[in-house]
Amino acid sequence: MKKYQLFYNEDYCYSTDYNLIVDLCRIGFVTNISQPLLKYRIHSEQISTNHYYEQERYADKIRLKQLSFFLNTTFNR
Repeated sequence: MKKYQLFYNEDYCYSTDYNLIVDLCRIGFVTNISQPLLKYRIHSEQISTNHYYEQERYADKIRLKQLSFFLNTTFNR
């Protein structure tokens, strides 16, 4: 990750994981695996519950950033 300067970008406060995955997709192949590696605990204080709208706003910014990257890559060839 250091080689490609990938890190959690705190500019995307409630969507840092999503941003990291999107950035990883630019440099390599990313896939889901069928075997669970951890248990997901659901509780009333989790970020996706308490900050849903902010999380979606940051995710939209990430999607726009990714779209811009692909459009610039496609049209600048």
